[in-house]
Amino acid sequence: MAVKGCIWLFEQEQALGFSSVSTNIRMTVIKLKSGGLWVHAPIAPTKECIQLLKELGAPVEYIVLPTFAYEHKIFVGPFSRKFPQAQVWVAPRQWSWPLNLPLEFFGIFRSKTLKDGDLSTPWADEIEQKVLSSPEVGIGPYVEVAFYHKRSRTLLVTDAVIFVPRKPPECISKESLLASAKNGLAVKILSKGKEVPDEPVVDNNMNRQKG
Repeated sequence: MAVKGCIWLFEQEQALGFSSVSTNIRMTVIKLKSGGLWVHAPIAPTKECIQLLKELGAPVEYIVLPTFAYEHKIFVGPFSRKFPQAQVWVAPRQWSWPLNLPLEFFGIFRSKTLKDGDLSTPWADEIEQKVLSSPEVGIGPYVEVAFYHKRSRTLLVTDAVIFVPRKPPECISKESLLASAKNGLAVKILSKGKEVPDEPVVDNNMNRQKG
């Protein structure tokens, strides 16, 4: 829990492509004055996740995709099917790579678009929003919507601010940390032909920290 009786944090482990690197991915849930829940960047709707949400004793009213990023987009469809009465809102200028696929491909239907400083959103009196975007450079633009919860004075961002702690997040398993510490395919590719030792990784604090 981030703010007692008001804001809750949920985290899961997520692997990053072929790199054997795992990271934590976070969902934030805010209880609105209406008594319903506002869900920011939903994670995979596992049995544990759904049970923990039900324990909050409030209906999910809004599901928010705050970014274009695939790792957050991929769970919105499955999550929204668990809460079919909830409205789905998405960041503008959605795109995907290597194929620019429509939201429907990800199972996201009947969604509404978040707008910069929009005062017509159902939560406008409680949560402010601001669209962060860049010109299209390379494969596509960077787009994210930041939110500010007035009552708790909490700022919500997705990838605009990144913090890498010295201690690995609790949701990442020992096995994943040791796998990440090993010199895998990504390290070998980035070594540009130089010899990379392929040795077993010993389970110790140094290697867990490396992972």
